[in-house]
Amino acid sequence: MLGWIKVNTDGAVCRSSRKASCGGIIRDNYGNWIKGFVSNLGYASVLSAEIWGIYHGLVTAWNLGFRKVELKSDSSQAIKMIQMLREAGSNLRPLQHKISCLLASDWEVKATHIPRNATGCANTIAKHSLASSIGFNMLDNHPSVVVSVMLRDANNSIIHDPAG
Repeated sequence: MLGWIKVNTDGAVCRSSRKASCGGIIRDNYGNWIKGFVSNLGYASVLSAEIWGIYHGLVTAWNLGFRKVELKSDSSQAIKMIQMLREAGSNLRPLQHKISCLLASDWEVKATHIPRNATGCANTIAKHSLASSIGFNMLDNHPSVVVSVMLRDANNSIIHDPAG
């Protein structure tokens, strides 16, 4: 549907070092790259990395001026948390509070759990960012490591009317 963008996010944690990162990709309703992001988080749990990815994806979409967002993650636990934040009170952890405030802004966000095999680009970017320096980095162009994954994912990323 025109006007909607898709934000795919993922978190990654190295099994041996326990270092965590997250990444994501923002695409238009035809599956074309708009922006991406990576963030090396230091040490974190898998769920925390997933939630940080969602936060960064939402902030990036908001800052780019998008007001109709289809957020997708392969973490059913993170998506359930996002859906519960809409009704949550004020007893939230700081990151959850930030996400809750974002969701309360003047925009439409549809959060959906998708299978792991449908998050190829976000997964590749998140894993690749494990080797980057700590902090958040915006990606204006897609990294070469995701070119083949983008082509495969683009065929499955055309956004349909969330109401339909």
